[in-house]
Amino acid sequence: MPIINKIRKIKFFTIRRQEKDTTDTTPALVIRNAIEFTKKLNREDRFLDINSQKFCFIESATLIGTDTHKVVFKSAKIGSRPPLIDRNTRKERKNPKKMSEGDGERTHVIFKYTKNDVFFILESNGLGIGQNAVHKYLRTFIRMYIKSKKGKVRFKLIFQVLVKDNFIQEMKKLKRVVVGHVYVEKSILGSDALNFSKRTQSVRHDIVVGIRANPRETIINTIEK
Repeated sequence: MPIINKIRKIKFFTIRRQEKDTTDTTPALVIRNAIEFTKKLNREDRFLDINSQKFCFIESATLIGTDTHKVVFKSAKIGSRPPLIDRNTRKERKNPKKMSEGDGERTHVIFKYTKNDVFFILESNGLGIGQNAVHKYLRTFIRMYIKSKKGKVRFKLIFQVLVKDNFIQEMKKLKRVVVGHVYVEKSILGSDALNFSKRTQSVRHDIVVGIRANPRETIINTIEK
């Protein structure tokens, strides 16, 4: 059976804590204690419905030292059971899966705690959960944790995308890049140099140009230029 490679993206965020009636923010260090609290709950109590068709829970959480959490979320999408088709026999049969069952998908995340920030690194492959689901999960179980301490939640979590200033230097550390996406503003396409303005009048947003490497080759030099 051929090995199927999934395309994974790594997204970087910081998570801040904003108190009620103020614009000031501080590192959301409460996440560390909330995750430690959550992982000690019974497996059934760690479940959360993200929406009517998807649920998730923390499958495992490992605290490395005192400043890093390695967390694995498990999720499943429900509400659909299309018929199964056998590749070898070409026959089709009813799917025995219950409507409340779904294929389990893992999402790996890392939380790094410092005195100035909480860094959040998210694996994204299009099948597991994303930033919004993690946000909802944290919000729910932070509330549960604080309630267990007889406290009240008077703050909200703010996720901010982390953009590295040294992107080119970081990219040079990679041994191989096989897929790249270049985002081009419409205003540039309509300049005298390219003169594509009439052709892009119906385009709402920026143009995305996809670049893919030949087998066993890399496109690092192409992206740099």
